Amino acid sequence: FPFNPHWPLPREFGYLQNHRSHDAAKRALWKSRDALFLLAARCSLAIALAGMLPHPATWIDELSQSLIADLSPGLRVGAFINPLRGPDFTEWVNHVPCMINANLPVYIYWPCPKDADYRTVWDKITREFPFLGPYRP
Repeated sequence: FPFNPHWPLPREFGYLQNHRSHDAAKRALWKSRDALFLLAARCSLAIALAGMLPHPATWIDELSQSLIADLSPGLRVGAFINPLRGPDFTEWVNHVPCMINANLPVYIYWPCPKDADYRTVWDKITREFPFLGPYRP
């Protein structure tokens, strides 16, 4: 998904509406389900970020009692990160340290461009994002 802080909520895909066909209802249900996964991921990230604050908001305390807040190793699918600026760049790469601290799996794509030396590209990435240095191949 492109970076957009206002991704649609599950209800915006019409799972509560009446549909003319089974297929239309099924499409709305699957899109709503995907939106729910995104919402759960965003909540997990919010909890992880709030955990770095000295006094998290009350709603974070409430949410932290739910399954969404279980950040045990191996429970989350994780995120794929592309740290090279360009059309496929991951806009929230600066959240990687927080994600790692919260036991969220992070998969970093280290590009090997055909028209450039990969070491030069990787040097550029680690200069811009020094926290990625320990994960460099």
